Amino acid sequence: MKLSKYAFIMRDPSYTEPKSAQIDSPAFAMTVYGVGTVEQACDVAKELVAGGIQLIELCGAFKGTMIDQVIEAIDGQVPVGHMEYSEEEAVKLKAFFAK
Repeated sequence: MKLSKYAFIMRDPSYTEPKSAQIDSPAFAMTVYGVGTVEQACDVAKELVAGGIQLIELCGAFKGTMIDQVIEAIDGQVPVGHMEYSEEEAVKLKAFFAK
């Protein structure tokens, strides 16, 4: 099967309700969501799966049980990935947020 519908969900408390953007090409559709809570992410993931999304990736702000909650919310119907930084890049990220 060819991947044609992909979603990325990022989490930041400043999103009081989900916000989305769509980036399309003739062969590929990418939906990006910003959510404030893991509960919102679960709701968005359910909507995405119902709409035919084939793959979901979560930003690095989702940790441990939050990732599990999203997977459980969609009953594992599509693969859910999780973004992480390498050790070297995580050091840079930590320094950035320490400023």
